[in-house]
Amino acid sequence: MPIIVPLTVIGAYAGNVNIFDIHVMFIFGILGYILRKLNYPMAPLVLGIILGPTADISFRQALMQGQGSLLPLLGRPVGIVLMLAIVWSLYNGIKSSRRYTASLNAPSGGEGAAQ
Repeated sequence: MPIIVPLTVIGAYAGNVNIFDIHVMFIFGILGYILRKLNYPMAPLVLGIILGPTADISFRQALMQGQGSLLPLLGRPVGIVLMLAIVWSLYNGIKSSRRYTASLNAPSGGEGAAQ
């Protein structure tokens, strides 16, 4: 286990031969440790970091082709299906969150509950 830290430092430095890369590695390592201790799921975070710039570039290109209008994106069957999936996902997330909050606020049925 003690061999991991020197190897990661060497790997970070070897990429660009820059000390800044080692600092970035340690900062993101500490951030990852904190997020893991807070039980934050890592997969969505990694996917967002990796796919975010690509999705942003593609969205900008689509807006430029449509001259700033969203109609070319949403006027096709694929766009409609994706928009409906997004709306459905948001609706279910809000609904389950409200249901969870309501279950926390509901009486527990202990000694003081009405029969």
